[in-house]
Amino acid sequence: MNYQGPRLTFLVASAAAIGFFTLGPVGPSPTWSQGTCCVLTDVVLNVLLFLPFGISLGMIGTRPLVATGIGALASTVIEIAQLWIPGRQSSIHDVVTNTLGTFLGAVIVAAWADRKRWWRIAGPVLAAAIFLTGLAGGFLVRPAAPRPGGWWGQWAHEFGGTRQFHGRVLRFSVQGIPVPDGRLLESSRLSALLAEADSIRLSAAIVSGAPAAGRAQLVGIVADQPGGEYLGLWQEGRALLAFVRLRLTDASLRTAWLRLDMALPGTAGDTVVLTAISTARRVSLSSDYAGSHTEGSFNLSAAFFWASLLPFELETPTHLSVWPLLPMTLAFVGLGMGVRNGIALVVAAVASLFAGPLLAGTAFPPWTATATALAGSAFGRWLALRLGLES
Repeated sequence: MNYQGPRLTFLVASAAAIGFFTLGPVGPSPTWSQGTCCVLTDVVLNVLLFLPFGISLGMIGTRPLVATGIGALASTVIEIAQLWIPGRQSSIHDVVTNTLGTFLGAVIVAAWADRKRWWRIAGPVLAAAIFLTGLAGGFLVRPAAPRPGGWWGQWAHEFGGTRQFHGRVLRFSVQGIPVPDGRLLESSRLSALLAEADSIRLSAAIVSGAPAAGRAQLVGIVADQPGGEYLGLWQEGRALLAFVRLRLTDASLRTAWLRLDMALPGTAGDTVVLTAISTARRVSLSSDYAGSHTEGSFNLSAAFFWASLLPFELETPTHLSVWPLLPMTLAFVGLGMGVRNGIALVVAAVASLFAGPLLAGTAFPPWTATATALAGSAFGRWLALRLGLES
């Protein structure tokens, strides 16, 4: 049977996927979040994006070193093209990680005939890496520790061309300390309160404006250093968005936005009281205006960690979004492929899900995420046998 046609189709599809994710324009970012915050997220995604490309090159007979050169050339062309694409940023790190993904894919194909031998080592290493990653995720979803130095308040600032809030900020406080639009004179006192508190409380009062089409900042507080954004509330239509700096951000992983729908009035002129309370387990948002009360709670569980590996910025509602389940499922498929014993696999999967939150004091994953992870592990076990990775 001639497999060359399907192999060429796979090559074209993998190249098209690279073009789709790297050559399209990106809208202006309202914060630092599409700048240098997400280096580790980009590294993981770059390797995974070019891995199928390397596999497809290997499947049509390209040697690993030649395939690696093709991947490096393609990545270089993409990075140069991104200089003229709105919202895109070029980086030598992207070339390196894209090339690495191509190399790994081509090597897998070249060594496929001897897969049972090398998988005895690669499988457990992959499983251990995924287990430790899940364990670390329980710690990384905790709110970040305050950074040393001064603090700055922001009242309805404009970022990256984002339309400014059309209403007016009346007051803004964090931990009961009034925060001005500018440098906070009580920075040392606020840092001490944040460091010793079990919860962080943000409170603001605004006069509503007409809903903006994009994101518009309401209030925020930042440390006086690059990438120092700590807490912030934003408007998007009638939705209230909150950014809370988690340890994910400090680890150069993308942090999801919290979204509370229908929390803001649809007309201008209403006085709105907004509150955000952040603890190790959850973030609560509330909005009060004209006799209307809206509130929502967001559990800081593994879903937030796996959302950091998505190729886009996620706005998560109060209920669990399906998007974080996708990278979680992929990871646990890898776990299932690397653990040979069924009982050991169940123990590893459960420990990866619950040990981190238990030790870090964060929220346990919901049952839907748990069921998805266990199903992914079982599928990985089946896939390893089907691919002939084991005897």
